Amino acid sequence: MNIARWSVSRPVAVTMRIAALVFLGAICFLRIPVDLLPRVDLPVVTVNTNWPNTPPQEIETQITRPIEQAVSTIPGLYSVSSNSELGESQVRVTLNYGVDVDKATVDVLQFVQRASRSFPNDPNITPPVVYKLDPNSFPILIFGVSGIDDPIKLRTLLVNEIAPTIESAGGVAQVTVSGGRERAIIVDVDPDRMQAFGITLPDVVSRIRAENLSQPAGIAQAGQREYILRSSGYFRSVEDAENTPLRASDGRQVLLKEIATVRDDGREQRVWTRLNGEAAAGITISKQSAANTIETAQNVKKQIAAIEKSYPELKFRVAYDQSAFVKDSIHLLQEHAIIGGTLAILAILFFLRNLRSTLVVALSIPISIVSTFALLYFNGFTLNTISLSALTLATGLIVDDAIVVLENIFRHMERDKKSAVDASVSGTQEILQAVLA
Repeated sequence: MNIARWSVSRPVAVTMRIAALVFLGAICFLRIPVDLLPRVDLPVVTVNTNWPNTPPQEIETQITRPIEQAVSTIPGLYSVSSNSELGESQVRVTLNYGVDVDKATVDVLQFVQRASRSFPNDPNITPPVVYKLDPNSFPILIFGVSGIDDPIKLRTLLVNEIAPTIESAGGVAQVTVSGGRERAIIVDVDPDRMQAFGITLPDVVSRIRAENLSQPAGIAQAGQREYILRSSGYFRSVEDAENTPLRASDGRQVLLKEIATVRDDGREQRVWTRLNGEAAAGITISKQSAANTIETAQNVKKQIAAIEKSYPELKFRVAYDQSAFVKDSIHLLQEHAIIGGTLAILAILFFLRNLRSTLVVALSIPISIVSTFALLYFNGFTLNTISLSALTLATGLIVDDAIVVLENIFRHMERDKKSAVDASVSGTQEILQAVLA
């Protein structure tokens, strides 16, 4: 089939096809997710385990090494590296390229769960968290929040009310609160009194844990109805905790307040957050992997504006905004593409000195680029710095192809004295394979 002759003999069909591609590309351009980097599956799986207030040597021998030994038999393994710090173990599993990262993550999770059975019997050890490395999972927004002087009240309000509200915004995957002080009920035991009553510290811990719980209590029937019963034994006040019964060595009952002081306070603060020199807390927001960075940031900012109306005492300030960087990067690449295309068109007009020929080359640039957006959308790609850089570079290739075809058509017209129609067919067909290559 002679594509050039078919195109020349059916101008209406070709025009409508090009218009349809441009129209479809323009619609897809408005729907393509915008992100900083393309979606890639890096072959890296990370295992994090926390054991508070434990030295690195203990973390290394009790936590890190069992996990390393367990994951060393994963299929497709390339390397295993680890980092043991105060209270934290991190094991990074690097796989060979081409390995299914999702399946490998499940395999790592299963092996880590087996290894966790050999961990020390300490309730403070958090279950290992297994996740694959995703460049697009990094936070897109970080807010500093101030306005409440009490760091405990500030953090409690952010965790219980503000964070769930922000998580309801479209595209938000996770909201993390940092800074402030976490509320805690502190029990300061008196060693002398404990010794006098013959009570040990494990006895106190076990009794508090046994008294402060809520568990199912069965089902009760009343006529045609059934009621689910639950025994709620959570402490409702400091006084409830103070009246926790303990058993002395001689069998006598002792209350917790007789050997300890119970107070409503906060955990020891090891991390401080400041906003312009003032005490504050931080809110870190991560988006869903398939969400649009700019749209998600806009949705979050709308939620923040609504929260500021409901809680006028809170002051939100943006500490980091990835969407602004993405916008600037996208606009800069678009600006460079427009400048490059414009300069190419001016150069063609200067050398050809033919407005009609220049118009043909100029139209090829937006038609090709806008039509490409349809391919990006239907193949699941995002509009990011890499894809836009590629389109910017492709602008020069489009101009080169258009100039080569146009110059060959002119050569046939001037050398062989052919008509414009015949020269278009023969000139295009002559170099069609080279241009496609």
